[in-house]
Amino acid sequence: MRDQPEELQLTEEQMAAFVGPNSAAYVKYLRKSKEKGRRKVGFIWGAFLAPPVWLAYRKLYFYLGVYVAVVAALVVFLPSSAAGAGTGISVAVAMTGKMLIMERAWKTCDKSYDMEMNEAQRLEYLARKGGVSWIAGGIVLFVFLSIFALALDALFAASQQGIRG
Repeated sequence: MRDQPEELQLTEEQMAAFVGPNSAAYVKYLRKSKEKGRRKVGFIWGAFLAPPVWLAYRKLYFYLGVYVAVVAALVVFLPSSAAGAGTGISVAVAMTGKMLIMERAWKTCDKSYDMEMNEAQRLEYLARKGGVSWIAGGIVLFVFLSIFALALDALFAASQQGIRG
């Protein structure tokens, strides 16, 4: 058997416990990655359409912070190309999302082995540490919709100034 990345040593049951809702797609991704002996690129529509909301919902807070920092830097330093670069970032999140979840599941599972848990305890630990956060997803959705509304308001105000001026 070919050498596989350590995260591919997860069992399907462990992956399902960690992922929580909609785990079937992630278990299938793990199975196909194991067959290939390497991580695969996948695509997640929710991660493409609303990357910050998806990252928060899936408890990928570190990557949410990276996403916000990169987008903010683009807006500040490259405002004319921020929209195109933002689309590229959305594609990257959508294509690597399953890998990010699998890596986080493996690290959490690995930690459970260090804590010398039995399999039942491990599955409960994975379910508790993984899963989704409707609250975090909702908060991020609210924040980004608020920013969008403020931007639209600013554009409308600027266009009214142009008409009057």
